[in-house]
Amino acid sequence: MVERAHGGGVAQGVAARDVKLPAVTRRPALWAGCYVLWLAVLYGLSSLNSVSGPEISHIDKVEHALYFTAGSVALGLALTLRPGGLSRRRPLVLGAVLVAAALAVGLADEWHQSHVPGRQGNDLGDLIADVTGGLLGALVLPLARTWLTRTAGGETG
Repeated sequence: MVERAHGGGVAQGVAARDVKLPAVTRRPALWAGCYVLWLAVLYGLSSLNSVSGPEISHIDKVEHALYFTAGSVALGLALTLRPGGLSRRRPLVLGAVLVAAALAVGLADEWHQSHVPGRQGNDLGDLIADVTGGLLGALVLPLARTWLTRTAGGETG
């Protein structure tokens, strides 16, 4: 705990290094479940006739990339935290798996959207953003693993 002076009194604060996550966060099944939930939410969002939001040019591409980054990190944690899983020592293989998964899910998502009334689907720009998210997820994964190891304690795979 860190004590900070606040308005004449002393407030109790928590430093980022003092945060401890439960050990369950190091379990690959948790992250596999997160990835399945991520897929379900993606399917639900893709099933909507229209998606409302701000009228900002190409914001949907940023949203696709960020959403697929999150999915790729969840999948990467599921794959690397399990014993005998993909090793951090083979980052190119892991990166290729995450990008391939983003491509496969992106293709399925675009195909699905092409069958939803009011949606276009088959948008090459969206697919590129999805794959970019997969790549970003592969790049962010080592940072996520390091943070998870430090906050949940102990070394992971």
